[in-house]
Amino acid sequence: MSRDYIGMQNPLPMPSRVFRLVAGKPVPPDLWAAAAVLLAPALAVSGTHEPDDVAAAVAVGDMQLWLADGLAIVTEIAVYPQLKALNFCFVGGEALRRQQKASDADTPLSPAGETLLSAVSSFARRHGCRRLNGGGRAGWGRALEFDGWKKTTEYYKDFEK
Repeated sequence: MSRDYIGMQNPLPMPSRVFRLVAGKPVPPDLWAAAAVLLAPALAVSGTHEPDDVAAAVAVGDMQLWLADGLAIVTEIAVYPQLKALNFCFVGGEALRRQQKASDADTPLSPAGETLLSAVSSFARRHGCRRLNGGGRAGWGRALEFDGWKKTTEYYKDFEK
């Protein structure tokens, strides 16, 4: 997999106050402190990663950490036999969704959520990804379906008692 994004920050022409991408280098401690709090519920539900695992994967470029005000997203590029996809591994923070009802707005996504999803989508396309994959609680799904995402499957797990 190409790692030409390693060490890039804000690879799109956007002001740094809008969002920040960290990949291929250690996450600055102040950013990681904020991100870890936002990501803690998603990490606890998944049970696949501890915060230090994510920080280490970001530092070597295996994962990307996206930050905006009140929102953290962790992604990874996955290369499958038939296509390359960008997987949303963990999403944390309430800033992805607007605080008012979707009927009161054009979209249920917050401005920060719209900006960050647009940046992630552009990043994925630049790296040859043909698909974005993500899962999560039903509330996230409703917001993403409103934004054009399609529900293709439901995810189940077993063996953890």
